[in-house]
This record gives sequence, C-alpha cells and structure tokens, in this order.
Amino acid sequence: MAERPLDRPNEGLALWARLTPPGSAALASFGLRGPGASRLLAEIFVPAGRRSVAQLAPGDVAFGRVAIADDLWEEAVVGKLGPEEWELHTHGGPAVTRAVACRLESENAQELTACEWTQATVADPLAADALVALCQSRTDRTAQLLLDQYRGALAHELQQLAEQCEGGKLADAAERLAALRSRWTLGRHLTSPWKVVLAGRPNAGKSSLLNALAGYERAIVFPEPGTTRDVVTCSIAVDGWPVELIDMAGLRSATEAIEAAGIERAWRALAAADVVLLVVDRTLGWDDRLWEEVVWRAGQAVGKEPSQAGAALAHCLVVYNKADLPGRVSPSDPPGVVVSARTGQGLDALLAEMARRLVPVPPQPGTAIPFTEAQATALAEAEECLAAGAGVQASRRLRRLRQTGR
Repeated sequence: MAERPLDRPNEGLALWARLTPPGSAALASFGLRGPGASRLLAEIFVPAGRRSVAQLAPGDVAFGRVAIADDLWEEAVVGKLGPEEWELHTHGGPAVTRAVACRLESENAQELTACEWTQATVADPLAADALVALCQSRTDRTAQLLLDQYRGALAHELQQLAEQCEGGKLADAAERLAALRSRWTLGRHLTSPWKVVLAGRPNAGKSSLLNALAGYERAIVFPEPGTTRDVVTCSIAVDGWPVELIDMAGLRSATEAIEAAGIERAWRALAAADVVLLVVDRTLGWDDRLWEEVVWRAGQAVGKEPSQAGAALAHCLVVYNKADLPGRVSPSDPPGVVVSARTGQGLDALLAEMARRLVPVPPQPGTAIPFTEAQATALAEAEECLAAGAGVQASRRLRRLRQTGR
C-alpha cells in the first residue's frame, strides 16, 4: 500500500486541497493543514476584526480578505479546526479559485487531491474510502448505502469474518464471505451508473422511449430510418439507482460508411450493457433474427459462448412499443413489457422491471457492501484461502483489508 500523504515528511510545509468540485459556484472551500498551515494563513489572510490568525482558537471563525496577487484581495472566511488545521472559504468563481490555488502554490504549499486529503484526514482507511466514494455517488439511495459503510458496516463484517476464520468455523466463514463478495455487483455501481442500452430496428421508437424515460427531449425523433447514427446517452434514476440510458443506432445492414460506424458502436455498447432493452415495434411484429443476434451479443458481455447465449437472457428485457397503435402480436412471442413512448402507457411497469433486473434483492440498511476494486480483490484472495482450508491466511488477508483498505 502506498503511504498516505500525511505519513510522509513535509519538512514544515503546509498541505492544501480544493474541497469543493471544480466549476462555477457560490462558494469554494480549501483545506489547509500541517506544520506550516498557520504561518501560511497569517501571510495571506488579513482578518477584518482585531484578532490575528495566531489568536484564533479551534472552533473560531474569522471574516477578512485573502491576498491572491499583488494589490489584489478577495473576501474570505477562515475557520480553525485544530492546532494546524484550517478551512478557507472564498467566492466560487473559476477565476477566484484559480487565483487562490496559485497563491497557495507560490507559498510552496503541497497540493493534495480531494481523495488524498480525505485519506489523510480520516483515520480509518475503510471510512476514508467510503467518504471519497460518497462524494461520487449520484443518488440518495446509493449515498445511504455508502454512508452505512462509512459508519462501519463493512469494517464490522470483516472483523466478524476474521474471527470466524481464526475460530476454525471455515464453512460458516466461506458462506458468509461468498455472500459479501456477491454484493460487489451492486457495490461497484454505488459510484458509477448501470448501463442500460436501448436496442432495436430503426423506427422501433428507441429515441422516443429514451425521451419518455428521461422526461425531456434528449434524442432527436424523426420517422426517417437511420436518424440516430451514433450513441446518445442520458442519466436517470430508476428506483433510486443511477442509470445511464444509451440509445443506439437502429440495428440493420448499413450501406453508408457513417451509418455502419454508428451501428458498430451500437454493438459495442450493447456488449458492455448491464441490461439491454430490446425495443420491438408492435405494429410490425416479432423479429426472431434480431432477437438471436442481440442475445448472442449480450452473451458475449457475460462471457458466454454463442451456444450458451441463453444465459444472457437475464440481461435482455423485451419492450413492445407503440401500444397506442394496432399491433401484430402472437401468443408465441416472448414475454415483455408493453409500453407507448408517445402516451406514457406502461412506463411505470417498465421502470419497475428495470429496477428488478438491476438489483434483484435490494440490501437492507446497514448491510456490508464492498465498493472498491481493491476490496473486491482482497475478498477474492481471502476466499481462495478458505477454499484451500487456510483459515489463518484468510483471516490475515481480511484483517489487512480492514487495517489498510487494500
């Protein structure tokens, strides 16, 4: 494991980080700490009141001005968090934040990324990783699950597993560890969205359906086949889970080079999808050839040979579109969700089925969930130890993950 930034000698220099994301905002926040933090702040900040920076106590806040260049000042607020730990708050415009950053660099302060700052200031490595991940979560539901990990859900589970391994309860530990590892499928999406691809023939209504699910006109809708020639994406939440909807070019044989390139991108997007919505035009009826090809491509995404592509059916959801028009349906057609992108009919049922496909069994509050690649790798290594009957080695690996986050 690499050293955490504050574990390295900094020879008396201050450390700083931008705590708010880049871009225009009403407020920008910077963190400063380390042996040189108070000295640096005294150099660049002038309080409006009578007390100097050196006279402020932990918990005190002061309003004043920060020097961002020669004869150029900006209003600012500083707060003292500890003996050598501060926060500096300024206006959030890009020009101001760049100027503050340049001034801090000119004072030879060492810059840390927001991730490094969090890892350096939070003692528990798993809690630090959870806090970093929490900043990347996109919905309240995923944030709550990460907050559970920050509060110790994963750490407690690792402790219990290590004790089971040390106590010789290898079968119980193996079962419990397998359950924990299975939650990585969910955990990886606490910071990145599921990818849901809309596939189908030209004019099946994919773009109209994407617009209906998004709630605004994200994709161009036109009756001419081949209107969508590239991948169009938008972000939504499905039952609280973050989802990136991907509208592909209509799947057909293409004669133009541009359209052929778009269709090839569409197939690549489909192979990487978590769920494929196969949009079928009910007015034209079922398309066996298209279904077989989509299932085969989805099978590639889950590592199956074409002959085993049936296992990929869980990734494919048939959506019969244009329910507001007379349809050519047959009892032998595969089951699916019937919708009308134009009227909104069936959209709630479609969203509910999408949520079920994404997260078949939603976790209860307080459930331990691995949420980083490093955690998933460590758990796999511990499972290998258990499979070999090496309970002590499994315990050591779990404890190392608990203590280092790696």
